[in-house]
Amino acid sequence: MQRKAWGMCLFLIYLGLWLSPIHPSSAAAPSVIPPANMQAGFYPISPTTNTSTYFKTQPTWYRMTNVGTPVTGWTIVHAGEDLQLRAVVAKTGWDWFRTASLSITIQKDQGSIDNFSGDWNAVGDPAMLAATAQYGLVYQTGYIANLAMNNEDIRYEMKVPEVTRPTWYTLQINVNLTFGTDPLRTISSNLVRVLVIPTNYSPTLTPEDTVLFNGQSATLAVEGLDVSIVPDYQFASTPALTTEVAGNQLQTTATGAVSSTPIQAQIQFAPMFGGEAPVNIDSSVAVVDTANLPDVTVNEDQPATFDLQLPSGLTATNTRWYVGNVLQTAKASELVISSAKTNADVYAISDFKRGQTTVAQNVQSNLAKLTVIPARHDYALNFSEPFLFVKDGSAARMPTTDQLKAQVNAIPDDAGPIAWHAYQPDSKIPSTLVQVTADGTVIAGPDPGSVDIEADFTTATTTQSSVRRLDILKLPDTTANANEAVNFRSPIPPSGQLLTNSWYFADGEGNFADQPTAFAATSTIQGPVVTSAQNNRQLQVSMQVQADGQQYTLNSNLAKLIVTPPAGLVLQAVPSFYFTNNNATPPTVSELIAGDAALTPANGPQQLVISDNRATAGAWQLSVEMTDLKSMYTQATLGANGGVVLLKFDGEQAPGTVPIKIGASPTNITSLRSPVAVWNVSAKLNLPKITAPPAGVYDAQLHWTLAATPTPPAP
Repeated sequence: MQRKAWGMCLFLIYLGLWLSPIHPSSAAAPSVIPPANMQAGFYPISPTTNTSTYFKTQPTWYRMTNVGTPVTGWTIVHAGEDLQLRAVVAKTGWDWFRTASLSITIQKDQGSIDNFSGDWNAVGDPAMLAATAQYGLVYQTGYIANLAMNNEDIRYEMKVPEVTRPTWYTLQINVNLTFGTDPLRTISSNLVRVLVIPTNYSPTLTPEDTVLFNGQSATLAVEGLDVSIVPDYQFASTPALTTEVAGNQLQTTATGAVSSTPIQAQIQFAPMFGGEAPVNIDSSVAVVDTANLPDVTVNEDQPATFDLQLPSGLTATNTRWYVGNVLQTAKASELVISSAKTNADVYAISDFKRGQTTVAQNVQSNLAKLTVIPARHDYALNFSEPFLFVKDGSAARMPTTDQLKAQVNAIPDDAGPIAWHAYQPDSKIPSTLVQVTADGTVIAGPDPGSVDIEADFTTATTTQSSVRRLDILKLPDTTANANEAVNFRSPIPPSGQLLTNSWYFADGEGNFADQPTAFAATSTIQGPVVTSAQNNRQLQVSMQVQADGQQYTLNSNLAKLIVTPPAGLVLQAVPSFYFTNNNATPPTVSELIAGDAALTPANGPQQLVISDNRATAGAWQLSVEMTDLKSMYTQATLGANGGVVLLKFDGEQAPGTVPIKIGASPTNITSLRSPVAVWNVSAKLNLPKITAPPAGVYDAQLHWTLAATPTPPAP
């Protein structure tokens, strides 16, 4: 705006807010910490000396009735407050004659910083309309009595819209001075901030988790609360929880004690405008339930009971129990292991209800330790291996671990002979899974499962009996799709900890390599890409397991790889040869140039794999052609037209030896009907006499074509 003298301006702020009813308790300290004084995007604050035009009085809050104590810097307002923001600028020197206009810079929370500049006295001024529409900003003019002639009073009014959560507004008053062609000069005030509390503000306290087991942690926070507002968290002191305030959140950790702890966040809004009494607002109450799954220690072969310890009123539903990460059949809040054998980690995963309301789902308990104390008479039954594989009679690369030696520890000298038995688990029903010889050798049969091995004997005083569970595993056949990597999967050890798995994969002759095909510390590992040529090949896994303080190596039974061919008529694999005169008995360069010698490939025989998996299988035809040999670098031809590659095919229904002329039309290899053709292909390269060949590396393409041959109609 342009005026002869610089008039006074009015800045008034009106903020609508209804406070929640004041809680009878009070927070320990004000909860609000205003943001930093300066942020990027606002104007630099003007000097406060009288050497030039400056803000003599920085922005100050007043009631519109001019009653109340001024508050500078920041304040908190609620419904019914009627405020204005006032500032005084002292002009000096030539600034009295400069054209002056006003602008306001404003930011909501951490949003964008907007600046509205224009003729704020003009009705319909775009800047005024934009500020009113976006922030409810209204400019007013006015004078304050008894000000010196060169002092200007600036006032703004702001109708702050309703907010859904406590919201900061940051404002800055700016005076823009221009004179002729002089550059624009802006005088800017300090920042002022107002925190707006929503009408009927009722904050919600939300816990990250509501049910915590021993050692588990959760964070509680008031939804949508700005980081500048730090509540005072109210709850009764309890040994069930340790707590720590982090920023404006509360971190809780369960100690193992069982309890239900109501927690509430109290926010104290102070200073209120004009030094009014603080306003305290309480959040909703969040209940944190702490639970525990205790450790259990029992004697060997005695029952072990695990029970979820829960606070009153909290019930567990849909409980799944795990022993050593193996899912159990128990579904209730209690797990009973009828005969404890070895140490293990136990945990449960449950949903939780209070009354008919589900308060948490899929909560995993703490790990509880099952500690098994060996029988005091020291007659515990031991095995030389922790488990066995089935006996299938195959000649494997490594002898299958299909038998072990059972023995009784510290059997006394006066003990009678041991009678060995194999029973179905937890019964006296004889089991056919294994055979037990008189010396305690346990020999697995062809079927997997579990069996109880029992040793009965007498001493001078009593009859003794020792029982131990034995698991018989079986490595199942593995399936894979042709031209995809096979996934080797071993059984999960029922006892002990898996250390490594070494997978051995037989070749077409049934021979195993000395080195494993795959090696991993997990029960599943990705192996090589396979074709139908590997169908029905044997595989075996060697497992290293830690159990009873010892390390064992157990070799599985043999299993088969079942390869599923792709749909339709498919060339799964074709050979590629590498010829060189650097092999064991190479022709000389002279012999090659003269066409008096042949080259054999350095990479040996290669496989050709064809599968016919069509819905209606029929005959098919295979042909091949070879392009001219060209330099890999210059693409110049070798001049070997008329040369021949002799391809020799070995395998069932193989076509024998077929000459392929270099650079000629495709040569038909064979026509036959077969669901699978796996041929080993060897090659010999015969080159014609070559005139002045340049030295180098040459390649050519072998183009294999597989075509379906139509079946002639019946006469």
